[in-house]
Amino acid sequence: MQEVIDKSKSYSNWNFYYTNVTRQVGNMTMASYESSLGRETSTNYPLVNFLMATEADFFIGALGSTWCFLIDGMRNTGGKVMAGYLSVNKDRFW
Repeated sequence: MQEVIDKSKSYSNWNFYYTNVTRQVGNMTMASYESSLGRETSTNYPLVNFLMATEADFFIGALGSTWCFLIDGMRNTGGKVMAGYLSVNKDRFW
């Protein structure tokens, strides 16, 4: 995930928003990763990411993912129905 954030900096005409939190690397288990962040951070940063994603003018995600499907649904009900969404799933592009 960190490499995606690093590459986003080469697009100077775009604004990318992300939380400044240590990313999960390699095959580290989710339990180990969340433990390394601490209880408060591992609870709060997904909620912050969710709120940022629902306010985005454009979003790239996998509609096959429950999390991305929820984000898309919230964007549609929050006035972003015409905002761009690029699904990386070939079979889910509604």
